[in-house]
Amino acid sequence: TVELAPLTELTDIVESGNTYEFEGMILATADAVGGFNVSINNSTCTASFVRYKISTYNAQTAGNVTTDVFNSISSALAVAFNAGPTSVAFKIKGVITTSSSGTLGVSAGNLNGLGTFSTLIGSYFTIKQIA
Repeated sequence: TVELAPLTELTDIVESGNTYEFEGMILATADAVGGFNVSINNSTCTASFVRYKISTYNAQTAGNVTTDVFNSISSALAVAFNAGPTSVAFKIKGVITTSSSGTLGVSAGNLNGLGTFSTLIGSYFTIKQIA
């Protein structure tokens, strides 16, 4: 089970028929049980095209843990840890062409409903219209 919660402070409005680039850094802490998830699914817009990459970094291994590329708004990157890092950063970068207006934003949470997850001050998500 993927437990995701909308990060309403990391959401913005997009208009139909436009192309946007988006980028964000989600800084978080969690207890050492389970793992983490992040997704671009806190969204009410629909997309005729979307492609984005999420990379995960943690303080314990001092490096890139997982990187994946998605072409669906609802896809989630799930990173499982046995003992788990307690500090993690998710780097998000992508492009979307909208077919309906709405919101575009980030959801994040713990993996498999285990443990706790908190987003930290300094996290950001920016959206820029490019066409």
